[in-house]
Amino acid sequence: LNGLKGSEAKYSSARGTGNGSDYVEIHSMMSENWAFHPDVLKTYAKHHKTGASVPDAILDAKEKAGNFMGGWEMLRLIQNAKRDINFHSLGADKYTSDQDVEARSRLPSSLTDHVRPYPLTRFGHLFSDSASMYASGYYGYLWAEVKANQAFEPFKEDGIYAPVHLRNTQDFFAIGAGKEPNEAYETYFGIKELNVVPFLAKYGIEAAEDAAAPSAPDEASAPNLEDPSGP
Repeated sequence: LNGLKGSEAKYSSARGTGNGSDYVEIHSMMSENWAFHPDVLKTYAKHHKTGASVPDAILDAKEKAGNFMGGWEMLRLIQNAKRDINFHSLGADKYTSDQDVEARSRLPSSLTDHVRPYPLTRFGHLFSDSASMYASGYYGYLWAEVKANQAFEPFKEDGIYAPVHLRNTQDFFAIGAGKEPNEAYETYFGIKELNVVPFLAKYGIEAAEDAAAPSAPDEASAPNLEDPSGP
């Protein structure tokens, strides 16, 4: 869709997926909301012999099981992001072993031992190129998911094919990196402040009523790369 609609940016390098890692994943994550919506799923998830659409009972079961172990998955994403930042922030003179970085990246949670991060071999794209936009950028998946879920909220209220929201989404896809990402997101979705509630709800996590928008960490809360026992 980025390739088809990414035509509004002046330069081809800024079209389609030519965007920062924080934003490029928003498009695919939003599309997943349609792909697995019951009304859409029934149009292509059909029995291989009878051609019948997937039964409502299976759709209901899928929805109920959709956020099973959601909290565990959330912690794993956060731990992967923290580990990625530590690997790319630790100077060569401070590096001793992979295990040392793993220890620095442990979450301050009693569930840490049950939340195993991805094997390092799955992080090849984070290390394959010294100029890779994914290097020290795994956290971008979390940011993109927050943004994608909030941008899909109007479709839940007005219908997944609501024309005005579809046009806004198409325009967002089309602009690519033709505008500053935050400006484009605000322009086409009308969102000035992020709300983490839709994101948490996807994982079956209830947020406090006054859940604040996620913000960039300040210097004081940055990982302490000198001390494994640091924050």
